[in-house]
Amino acid sequence: MNLFCLLIVFQSLNFSMIRTLFLLFSTLLFTTLFSCKTAYSETTNCATFGKVIDLSQLDGCQLMIELKDGTQLLPVANTLGDFELQAGQSIIFSYEEVIDAVSICMSGDKMIRLTCVQLAPSNVGAAQ
Repeated sequence: MNLFCLLIVFQSLNFSMIRTLFLLFSTLLFTTLFSCKTAYSETTNCATFGKVIDLSQLDGCQLMIELKDGTQLLPVANTLGDFELQAGQSIIFSYEEVIDAVSICMSGDKMIRLTCVQLAPSNVGAAQ
């Protein structure tokens, strides 16, 4: 029934309306496909060293990134595609502080959005 109604509506449209709808749809599709930025880029400067720690034993907490100075950063969203943080990983990363998010975890100094992350070479953590 719905397909039949759609067919009737489609037949009642003139060529100008169909062309306008096609151009609108094509523009929307093109804009959507090519305006997205990849979350991970080889050119992004991953410059901060950290270690992923598991604080899930604390109520409302999860994985955090601990810096050399003891600062704990809470990633609030995984925007990096296939990269998955795991406890014990040594990583090199960059981030943006997120100020419009809330968390029930009572640990952590800042909530962040990772902009770049990669596994650190084994000698990086010892050198810093």
